[in-house]
Amino acid sequence: AIDWWNLGLLLYEMVFNKSPYQGMNEAQIHQHWVKNDISMPTDDSCSVGMKDLIRQLLQKDVKSRLGS
Repeated sequence: AIDWWNLGLLLYEMVFNKSPYQGMNEAQIHQHWVKNDISMPTDDSCSVGMKDLIRQLLQKDVKSRLGS
C-alpha cells in the first residue's frame, strides 16, 4: 500500500522546495506538526489543484485523508 501522508510530504517538498514543517530538531518538527495546520505559499508557484491535492494528502485525521 502507498503511504499517502508521505506522498503529500514528497509533493510539497518537490513543488515548494522546502518542508511544510520547520524546526531545529525532530522534537521541534513534531511540535510544529501537532500545533499547526499546513500552510501553502501564497505565490503562484503551483496550481490551485496541486495545492488542494497536497492539503488532502496531509490531513491529520487519517479518516479524512485522501486515499484512506
